[in-house]
Amino acid sequence: MLESYDDFGRLEYKIYSGAIPEKLINEVVKAHSIFKNSKYAFFRAQGTIGFELPALDSYGNQVNSIQNPNLLGFFPAFTKSINSIIHSEYIAKCLKDFTGSNKHIQYQSMLFDKSTGTKLHQDSWYLDTSPPGKLVGAWIALEDITLEAGPFYVYERGPSSVVSVENRDSILIAGEEAFQSTWPTSEKKMFLAKKGDILIWNSMVMHGADSSVGQNYTRKSITAHFYPMGANVQDAPIKRWYSIYDHNKLRKTKSPEVMMAPTVNPIAYSMMCAMLYAAKFISKTLSNDRAADSKLSEIRRIE
Repeated sequence: MLESYDDFGRLEYKIYSGAIPEKLINEVVKAHSIFKNSKYAFFRAQGTIGFELPALDSYGNQVNSIQNPNLLGFFPAFTKSINSIIHSEYIAKCLKDFTGSNKHIQYQSMLFDKSTGTKLHQDSWYLDTSPPGKLVGAWIALEDITLEAGPFYVYERGPSSVVSVENRDSILIAGEEAFQSTWPTSEKKMFLAKKGDILIWNSMVMHGADSSVGQNYTRKSITAHFYPMGANVQDAPIKRWYSIYDHNKLRKTKSPEVMMAPTVNPIAYSMMCAMLYAAKFISKTLSNDRAADSKLSEIRRIE
């Protein structure tokens, strides 16, 4: 399992072994340890889209994953450590190899201490370019990942275009069984990564993650999405009251090959998370999607 191509010869996914230096990874793990034990670590949760504080299990592992951890300005060492990876020359080199483009835009990011389990889905259901297919995801292992930890997985030889609404709905309801009945030649590949490995996949690849088998198993990882400079971005399928992204006014990073779509000030973003956490009755109203599609809501737990 190093790379896979679809029936049209397009790269579905590719693994870049040991692409991220251990020093950068250790800085993220150390900074996250401080973050998750702070009573001021307000953030927007990736799984619930609510504004939360870290929830720790009996082993001290954070069970609620973080959306856009690289924007949390109250914890500059934490955000800097994440940006040092997702905006680095190392990720830029892998992205260039995968897409053939010299420059990329970082769209969103996520951090997992443990696997939360993620339903099978295509990224294009949630975010992509217009026309679809140029967005890619990058999954970065911050430790060695075992089968018990609830690994990330992809399906080879699955759909090479956006899945129809009818098939999408059946997959969300029946899961992998419904998917494999429609694409019987596809094959599930578990990403049993080593620390520093990166898996990059295109937005059509079906993927998800298993849950861990016990509280003592962690699956420390970062996920980020990117698209090539110059590509148009599709309209969000679910409209929200406010967006932290501006694809027309990109921000520079320390790497000349990577720009940022999130344009919100990190301190302002952390303050917003704190205020909406404190005012949960307001948060419930404001963080809900306008005219949310109930079925699309099922895929918010995106890797």
